[in-house]
Amino acid sequence: MKKKSFSLVEIATVVSVILIITSSVAASFFIAGSKRLEAEARKIIYDAAWIREAAVSSHQNYRLHFTSNYYEIYDEGGNLIKRENLVSQITSPSTPFDVYFYTFSIGTSSWTAGDADDISISLAHQGKTKTITVFGKTGFVTIP
Repeated sequence: MKKKSFSLVEIATVVSVILIITSSVAASFFIAGSKRLEAEARKIIYDAAWIREAAVSSHQNYRLHFTSNYYEIYDEGGNLIKRENLVSQITSPSTPFDVYFYTFSIGTSSWTAGDADDISISLAHQGKTKTITVFGKTGFVTIP
C-alpha cells in the first residue's frame, strides 16, 4: 500500500493561491477606506451646497453643526432637518463647531465661524486625511 502525501509542487501551488487571495482582499480594504473618506467629504460638500442654495432661495438662515463623528443641519427656527453619521473623524477645527449660511437682502449667502474668512474642515480615516474648504465670502464649498 502506497502512502498518500502532497508533493512540494502541490503545497507551493496552494500557498501561492492563498497569498494571492489574501493580498487582493487586503488591497480592497485599503482602497475601500480611501473611497469611504472621499465619499464622506463629498457628502458634506453636497449638503453644504444644498444649504447654501436653500438660504438664497428661501431667504432663511441655516446652520451646519459638526461634532467629531456626525453633522446636523438646522433651519432658521432651530429645527433639525438632517443628521448624518460619519465613519471618518473630523479632526479640525476642534469640534463641536458650526458653519452658518446667512441670506442677505441682496440674495447672497455666506457663513461665519469665528473670525476667519474661510474655514478648512479636515476628515481622517485609517491614517488618511481629506480637507474641505468653505469660502466665507461666497459660501462655496470644495475639496482643494
